[in-house]
Amino acid sequence: MSDVGEGRFTDDPLETFGTRAVVEVPGLQTLMPFVCRNGFAHHAAMNASRSADILAEAFEQYLGWDVYRHDA
Repeated sequence: MSDVGEGRFTDDPLETFGTRAVVEVPGLQTLMPFVCRNGFAHHAAMNASRSADILAEAFEQYLGWDVYRHDA
């Protein structure tokens, strides 16, 4: 199963190294137990576009994956 959702990048300061970002994901506190209970890898890919719907469709239609679409 794959998991897709959307959020937004914030302008919060982050003092660390490497590639970094602070994001706000609506409903994150309800998403995290779902992610943990269902064995998802705790990794994420982010981009600045709104792409969750099209990714979910592509994963389902062309790859045959089950997709959880997080909408808070």
